[in-house]
Amino acid sequence: AVQDFNTGYIFTNWTASWVGQSTTVLQSNVLSISFTMQSNMVMSANYITNPFAIYEGVYNGLFHEASEIKNQSAGYVTMKATSKFAYSGKVLVDGDAVPFSGKFRIDGTADRVVSRAKILKSDIELSMALDFAGGSDTVTGTLVNTTEGWTATMVADRAVFGLANPATQYTNAYTMAIPGFASNNDGPVGTGYGLVSVDTLGKIKLSGAMGDGHAVKQGSTVSKNGKWALFAPLYVQPRTIVVGGVPKVLKEAQGFVMGWMNFNPNTPAGTTNLAPLGDVVWIKTEWTNTTYTAGFTNQVAVKSSRWLPVAGVPPLATTNQVATVSEGNLTAPFDATLQLTSTKLVTVAPVANNFKPALVIKFGQVKGTFTHPDNANAITKWAGVLLQDHDSGAGSFMGPSLSGDIQIAPPAP
Repeated sequence: AVQDFNTGYIFTNWTASWVGQSTTVLQSNVLSISFTMQSNMVMSANYITNPFAIYEGVYNGLFHEASEIKNQSAGYVTMKATSKFAYSGKVLVDGDAVPFSGKFRIDGTADRVVSRAKILKSDIELSMALDFAGGSDTVTGTLVNTTEGWTATMVADRAVFGLANPATQYTNAYTMAIPGFASNNDGPVGTGYGLVSVDTLGKIKLSGAMGDGHAVKQGSTVSKNGKWALFAPLYVQPRTIVVGGVPKVLKEAQGFVMGWMNFNPNTPAGTTNLAPLGDVVWIKTEWTNTTYTAGFTNQVAVKSSRWLPVAGVPPLATTNQVATVSEGNLTAPFDATLQLTSTKLVTVAPVANNFKPALVIKFGQVKGTFTHPDNANAITKWAGVLLQDHDSGAGSFMGPSLSGDIQIAPPAP
């Protein structure tokens, strides 16, 4: 038999029947076989339409244990499947990006040991299956680490959008606020932020910062149903290993922010505009640095909005806003009155603690400085976003040792 992927069909197996044989005999599914000729024997080489040609492409998704999301057993997977049964990708887990590759079985399933020997960590057993029958454009599976005793479930969505099938429904800019902890005793209270864009090819770009100032960045894709596997490694630190007597320094993330986002109508804001909504888990493991050395885990619902400014029109419905600055080693919160135009965000006198705002109108980002009254009037940077659908904004700053929060809202009636 011949396996010619250019025909759109793939060889599956051989079948045979002959006089006196009541049932068809299934032969080996290899291209070349040896057999004993029987009287009136009929050999058939069987072909089917190549399902891999239909479901080839890039898949992006998340995995974690059913009971808990942990740094060592949760993460991100990206995998490319080809029409010739091949796959290649990487898993981001326990601070590392670990590659894998192989070939699917003809039914779209695969098992692979993801080796981490080069970084002196135990291997991961990966099992996955393409959804040929359901047509969901997903790959599902499990990641198992018997040494560490965990099993994680994986779901990844295929990137289906392109020039011939643009992601028109989702193409836009968005702003996202990620609430912090209720108390600095548990973790950073500042509100993190994200600047999100989706282009016509369905490619997502995320940039921003968490509530403790650590940068967030990701490139991914939106699924055909508007799902986005948000994952950004955080707190990269060096780890030295010795392989063959030679020391090697690895850069490993000691935490992450992750969660499934869905581009849904923004009903929390009372609008039908699409916005990325969902819960994220924010983890920092216990390690020594200057702040929050005990580590933390937080799960919160993001607050998001479409960002679509109109020339000559202020981007928020209420043009006079109040920024409330709290925590971050402040002995007491303070307010700053703001005025919003179509291109600028400025303070209105009197100005408390020299609070200075600026608006990046293209992306919906707000940022600036103030003098910290409880830190020798040190110039302190802050950053956040405006949330157009919510007529408000939020952000954060870092004091000498604690996270601070900034809420921007219309003045109380």
